[in-house]
Amino acid sequence: MSARELDAQPDVETLERTVDEDREVLARDVDLLVHRVGDRARRLAAIAGAAGVVAAGLMTVLLVRRRGGGAR
Repeated sequence: MSARELDAQPDVETLERTVDEDREVLARDVDLLVHRVGDRARRLAAIAGAAGVVAAGLMTVLLVRRRGGGAR
């Protein structure tokens, strides 16, 4: 490697600083993704819970009708 190529190479401190900055950016990005996934998971759980309640209600209505019960 020539002297000119060696001079063009970044020094260790610059590389360490770049790595630290990249690590901070990645940590923020991962944190943001975790929060987004958590929010979506909570929404899906709420939707699934509501769907379960509706399904239980429909099953109850169907069972009551099948057995001939209910108000007439």
